Amino acid sequence: MPWTRPLSVPIPMVWHRFQGPDPNRQLVEYRIEDVTPDRYEEIIQLLRDHFMSRQIVADQSELRKQESYWRQCLEQKLSVVCYQQGLDRIVGINLLLVKQSNEPCFFESPTTGRPVKKTPYSEGCLVDRYDVFTNYRTNRYLTAAEVFVDRDYRGLEVAIEMLNSWVPICRRFGIRVISTDFKSQSAQETARKVGFRTDCEITYEECEKIGITLPDSNASNGCLKLMSMTVN
Repeated sequence: MPWTRPLSVPIPMVWHRFQGPDPNRQLVEYRIEDVTPDRYEEIIQLLRDHFMSRQIVADQSELRKQESYWRQCLEQKLSVVCYQQGLDRIVGINLLLVKQSNEPCFFESPTTGRPVKKTPYSEGCLVDRYDVFTNYRTNRYLTAAEVFVDRDYRGLEVAIEMLNSWVPICRRFGIRVISTDFKSQSAQETARKVGFRTDCEITYEECEKIGITLPDSNASNGCLKLMSMTVN
């Protein structure tokens, strides 16, 4: 059975608060909290526009598959958004979900064609190389499907603070492992600062050979990394 959020935990919960600069470099308050159902369609549209503008997906058919996956993530009621205090504008989006070892497989590995318990696209490159369940001796872990920061707020530490919100989320739900893929070198460095370690990696060039195109990647430099951390 897929993981479900306990009814005893209300929505929305505020998971993390922090101070940081706004786009005008004024110090302001931010909060990271659960996505509420009334923002689902807005979030889907923001992610759709982001994916199409960066040519992350090849066509509308691929985009529809991705949208279906985003909706599956939202249905777990674990995803979070970041707001600047006093504003209703979504500053950041983080689609989160819990993966469990007893879940039915729903994705085929791009390297072997066999079913795997991983998220679509980039993480599928790594599934044949590293088994999170076995290596961390766990039957479930938290993973991130998407992390998006509004263009005006990029470079303002919003992304690292969204990663920091994962720890209190895991503690509340009794999840002791976080594992997800990080595509860019800057994201990998941010994850390392938070406490993630690299479990497995695949070069951009290898990704290209099996048909996985990563945004902003240089095929001759860099790699996609599966990184994890444990939560006490």
